[in-house]
Amino acid sequence: MIWALIFTLFFGENEPVFILPKLEKYVRQNIEDKSRKDRILELRKISKKNRKKQNKYKSKTYKQFQKLNLSTTSTLEDFNALMNAYSEKRDTFQNEEIKNILEAKSLISDKEWTQIVDASYKDIRKQKKEIDKRLQKHTKHHIKTLALIESAIHPKYDSKKADTVVNNIYSCYEKYVLEYHNLLENQNSILYRHNTTERELRQSIAHFNELHDTIYLSIMKGHFDLLQTTTNRDWKKILKRTNKL
Repeated sequence: MIWALIFTLFFGENEPVFILPKLEKYVRQNIEDKSRKDRILELRKISKKNRKKQNKYKSKTYKQFQKLNLSTTSTLEDFNALMNAYSEKRDTFQNEEIKNILEAKSLISDKEWTQIVDASYKDIRKQKKEIDKRLQKHTKHHIKTLALIESAIHPKYDSKKADTVVNNIYSCYEKYVLEYHNLLENQNSILYRHNTTERELRQSIAHFNELHDTIYLSIMKGHFDLLQTTTNRDWKKILKRTNKL
């Protein structure tokens, strides 16, 4: 389904990272003190290892989600249980990441941080371009999905209800992506500030978690709304057609 495509974002690797891209590269270039440099690189290595484990868990969870979403007998409790388990794992990972980010920043001087930020702009611009491409890609999928669903639904059902489902999911998704774009665009954001507090970092991460959860809720609601808007035959047709996108 189209929200399965969007869910690659939710369970995928393309979630906001609250540390400058390629920090290790610029730490090596701009920090001369060996002990501080080695500790920062060690922290980033730990973070990468943790993220790799988290991504494996996401991949497993995504497969479970696909099974729930494809089934016409999945219950609200099934979806909630999956999300609760995922959120618990996410919180554990993020708590460790917050600790590592704060320690790494504490080992960098103001002058070094300014140099690192200046050197990172090229990589940040690349990230912003990737986000723009992602939005363009999903806009095309949005239009195609609306057309495919409308053509698959039996005339006795109101296809506008299905349109509302798809539009709501895309709206939540686009809000998330644009917020991430703003994080990269705003040079006063938490990404660029050196003396970030734990409270500020947690608030920013909580904000993006909330946007993630809103995407999930729109997908979950869309699953049940679309089931009510289609026959079993239409449901199978929609799945077959949209999975080809």
